[in-house]
Amino acid sequence: MRSLRIKTYAAGSEKPKSAITIPLVVARLAGKLIPRAVAEDLARKGINVVEILDIIRKEGLEGTLMEIEKGRARTVVSVE
Repeated sequence: MRSLRIKTYAAGSEKPKSAITIPLVVARLAGKLIPRAVAEDLARKGINVVEILDIIRKEGLEGTLMEIEKGRARTVVSVE
């Protein structure tokens, strides 16, 4: 089953500070499933999760969709 994965990494760390996996079959409910702290962090970085999920559903994308770096901290959004 394909899933949306969002991982945030602290500066210099290879281990995710936080990670969330959302099955694509529940993409419409994603806004309610994402922890508030993660959603706020993504919003500050300009990531609209609902828009991303709509694109994935329509286009059938897979792999890393985006990787955002701020200083040495980073966020990775992918479909696996």
